[in-house]
Amino acid sequence: MNSREKGKRGERQAAEALKTHLGWQAFRSAQVSGKMSADLLGVPSQIHVEVKFYESIAALKFMRQAETDAKEKIPFVVMRENKSPEWVVMIKLKDLKELTNVIQRGEGELPLS
Repeated sequence: MNSREKGKRGERQAAEALKTHLGWQAFRSAQVSGKMSADLLGVPSQIHVEVKFYESIAALKFMRQAETDAKEKIPFVVMRENKSPEWVVMIKLKDLKELTNVIQRGEGELPLS
């Protein structure tokens, strides 16, 4: 399978996952050299979706460690490169709604003392 077909397959699978876990009616966009728009449309207008579908993604080892350590909690990885000022969060799509609910309810705050 060539990389273009693999990319299309990944985009279709990602769109289906967004439908399943967030209820979004996501679909692949028509692209010319990947420069026309986001990989998926049908999501809230404030969101730009890029889909990456690789054999191996190095950062996922951090998620596997978080899952092992979290047990029944939501695994949540915060990371950044040494020279970058920006922190990035990684969470499994299936856990995103639950995380959002926890944040909105203000649950899980630790006492300051």
